[in-house]
Amino acid sequence: MNAASKDVPADVVKEKGGPALVWVLPGLALFTLASGLCGLAPSLGWLVAARGLQGLGAALMLALTMAFVGEAVPKARAGSAMGLLGSMSAVPKSAPRPRPD
Repeated sequence: MNAASKDVPADVVKEKGGPALVWVLPGLALFTLASGLCGLAPSLGWLVAARGLQGLGAALMLALTMAFVGEAVPKARAGSAMGLLGSMSAVPKSAPRPRPD
């Protein structure tokens, strides 16, 4: 479902032909602002809310990567490029985490 939620915004950007900066700059601004709020969070509730805003900002920027790949890669290799993009986002999630001693 996570990958599917990124495909829809990427297709919308691609169809409308809107400039990348319309999506990237607000996403970057929101992510940066939310990062500052995380650092200044006075309680766990504020931290969770700020992390949610960080996720929204990151989603705005990440959704555009699919559109970039679709435009930059020849149609015959688009499937392989999208698969590689999905694999690279899965690698950190599957990496083993160190155990606390």
